Amino acid sequence: MQVFTVIDGRVECGALLHSHTLSNGMVIPVIAVGEEGRGRKQAMIPVANVPRSDDAPGRLLYADLGSTKSGGPKLIARQEPGGDTEAIVVFRTGIGYRGGNSHTGDRAGWACRRWGCKAEGDGQYPATCPDCGHDVTIRFAPFPGRILATGIIAQGNAGRMGSGEQIVAVVPRGVVFRTGYSGRLYGRPAAHYYLFDGEQLLAATWEERMATDILPLPYARPEPVNDVTIADILALAAKLPAGLPDTGAIDKLQHERGELQAALTTGDMPGAFTEVADVAYYAAKAIHEAANAAGLTVEQALAVCAAKYGLRAQPGNPKDDAAERAAVLAVLGE
Repeated sequence: MQVFTVIDGRVECGALLHSHTLSNGMVIPVIAVGEEGRGRKQAMIPVANVPRSDDAPGRLLYADLGSTKSGGPKLIARQEPGGDTEAIVVFRTGIGYRGGNSHTGDRAGWACRRWGCKAEGDGQYPATCPDCGHDVTIRFAPFPGRILATGIIAQGNAGRMGSGEQIVAVVPRGVVFRTGYSGRLYGRPAAHYYLFDGEQLLAATWEERMATDILPLPYARPEPVNDVTIADILALAAKLPAGLPDTGAIDKLQHERGELQAALTTGDMPGAFTEVADVAYYAAKAIHEAANAAGLTVEQALAVCAAKYGLRAQPGNPKDDAAERAAVLAVLGE
């Protein structure tokens, strides 16, 4: 089997071997996960058939699975990969600040967060529970691999600030699995998804899966939203109390952008989506108000925008006021 190491979405071929001294003084090569210390646990798997070296043991690229005399797992190093139906993966999974981690299968539907509401479903999760309107949570399938060893990492002297597991596992070919991270991540992804295709171990975030074909999705890709134009938004705006033109649109746009940031900070994604709607609404109204003030239509405003910034987007991003003035006048036929 091929051996891989996974570190929060980064995949490395092989696994680093460590030298471990037994109580009788014998030194053996091992794969280790976790940490030593209070609130922590280091787990090791011995590796047999490693070429002797005076230097560090090196990396284990291919191995078979065996067992020790006591029945524990043992890896037997080999020079070629052998079968390609499974792979050995060393998960050096991290944790967020004061957080934890998880090792699961792929997404497997959703369930309502509200206590007592038993609503759940398969496929892409809705913004809110269709039964009670509360938030929903994503369900994940069980981890599909066979776990050979489990270590524990932690934060703080006593390991109480946050902790998580690091594992060594045998994973099957063609089945998606996941590492998730909780706590303060400071902009890092909250999860990565992986798939062993028989030759390599692929990795992607959920957003990358949705945008590409790197990994298969657990359910059908959502249908694209029908095209909506600025004219469609302005037609709705004309029916509302503020009407058109709205001279306060720019100030309202700034306010809604602040509301969006607040929702993102608290992790309220359904709320963030509604704030995006507000930002789009007032952005369209701001374009209309600016165009109206200059005696232009919205279509003309977009045309002069493309003319001016078409010049700015040239190599070197030049700023030539005279050329920009000439370009916008040409678009307007003046």
